Amino acid sequence: MRNLNFRQRVLIETCVKQNYSFAFIGRLIGVASSTISREIKRNTAVDEKYCAHLAHRLAYARKIVAGSQRKSRYVFFYRKKKYVLYADRREIVWYSDSKTQRKEYPDSIPYRWVKRRFKPVKFYQERLGLRPMFHFKDFWHLLDELLAHNQRKIAFNKRTQISINQSITTPSSSTFEIVSTKEIKKVA
Repeated sequence: MRNLNFRQRVLIETCVKQNYSFAFIGRLIGVASSTISREIKRNTAVDEKYCAHLAHRLAYARKIVAGSQRKSRYVFFYRKKKYVLYADRREIVWYSDSKTQRKEYPDSIPYRWVKRRFKPVKFYQERLGLRPMFHFKDFWHLLDELLAHNQRKIAFNKRTQISINQSITTPSSSTFEIVSTKEIKKVA
């Protein structure tokens, strides 16, 4: 799937309003029709039509949350700017510090201890008692918008499931034929 830019999303929005097919929109933009259908499915508000502004913000928030970057280049290159940490090393929550990410052995020995021949791991957060600091920096509004969008979709799916279950009704008890156990024995 290609990353769509804002101009392409606006084109998708206008074509969807005019009821063009996904295949036609895909040929117009130069992407597969599955990319168009996935874009519309993921980024459409629950009770509304597809909106390019909202879709672009949600896609950008997903990209930040997933940490996805452009594909790596085939040619090796040197960084122009040296990477600088935005906080003290001890205050950043690293992947190795999170308890949920550690694999457990059957004997409940952490997998990394087995790899390091049972040497204890030094966790900065536990040792220093620092509160965790995360990598989202100034993108909290995008993350909140993405979470609200997902919660609206979940609530909408639950409402539709409840309405489907209510529409399938069982017939009233008067239509059932009540037979006693004595009559069943006589028949058998």
